[in-house]
Amino acid sequence: MQMTRGWTGPRASVIALAVFAGAVLAAASTSKADSLNSLINYSTTGTVDPTVGVNGPSVISFDSVAKGAFAAPSAFSLGSFQVAPLPSGVSTTYTNTPFQITYLTNAINGTSITGTPDQVVLNGYLNGTITGGSQSSVLATFSPSSPITFQTDGLNNSINVLGQSLALVPSTTNGGLTTAQAQIVVSGSLSGVPVPEPTSIAVFVLAISGFGFKRRLRRAGQEEG
Repeated sequence: MQMTRGWTGPRASVIALAVFAGAVLAAASTSKADSLNSLINYSTTGTVDPTVGVNGPSVISFDSVAKGAFAAPSAFSLGSFQVAPLPSGVSTTYTNTPFQITYLTNAINGTSITGTPDQVVLNGYLNGTITGGSQSSVLATFSPSSPITFQTDGLNNSINVLGQSLALVPSTTNGGLTTAQAQIVVSGSLSGVPVPEPTSIAVFVLAISGFGFKRRLRRAGQEEG
């Protein structure tokens, strides 16, 4: 009966530490998930070069996003291409006319960026013809089409434009606005502090459990003696 009592303490300690380990692992998993699902405040600026490849009145501009927010990795708006109306029978042709959109992260999960964040520059070209107020064959094509990686306060980001080519609507459709969308995937943790891996935490907790269990056994043996 004394041996049974001697094991009661160590067994209870092991159970308690196992519960604690499970809670720590769950917290680590939640923390890691939070780093991947972030509320991002951002802004964009965009321009269309009216001096290159434009044959006729320049009628395409870009409406930037002054203050935007989205929950990564959801899709978000980079801004909209704006097509202004032309007089009936008048046309403008765009041939490899360059455009540029700059993306900037301003805050993540309510925390303003402390360092100098990377500005992401997305380039592309316009090709096609606008005729009057109701016809448009212009395509806005992004180049390159592959994701662009950048960092903000220790967070690794990958931005990908949704749809390499956008067909720009004429001025009589949706007010002449065509929205460009992108998606950002975030990994890492704020301020460069890495999130502990669950396996590392498990090893640490089990080591503590073994140390405490060994001390309990030694004490139980002394009481038996």
